[in-house]
Amino acid sequence: MYFRDLSNECQIAKGPMIRTIGWLSKDHKFTRDETSIDVVNKLQSLITNDPFQPIISCGTHQCDLCQFDGDHGFKNLFIPGNECIYVCPEMILHYISTHWYKPPDEFIEALLNCPPHQTMEYKKLFLENGGRELLRRIKQ
Repeated sequence: MYFRDLSNECQIAKGPMIRTIGWLSKDHKFTRDETSIDVVNKLQSLITNDPFQPIISCGTHQCDLCQFDGDHGFKNLFIPGNECIYVCPEMILHYISTHWYKPPDEFIEALLNCPPHQTMEYKKLFLENGGRELLRRIKQ
């Protein structure tokens, strides 16, 4: 499923508080470059340590950038930014590691500053930067 980086709409939600990141497809170009190991480690930590999931999509997404047997995932990450929530699939880790995807710098900054999802600090940042509106829209 493709959504342009930094757009305000994905299959989970839409609105001015949403910034999509890493919803890639073989049919659309994306920025390729080196990404620091700190970014990879942070993503790995957030993905494997019970990420906050205010909404869950049915089914999995399989990488269509791989020629054969692409990796797949079903979780999403919600990363508080500066007055926004970045929404990315857990597949972002695969895209960076395998396909040299380079997320936008503003996302990387928010990611590296993101506290663990199960902390009160994360919950406060989430709510203060668009999470209240996101949760309100999800309930509709």
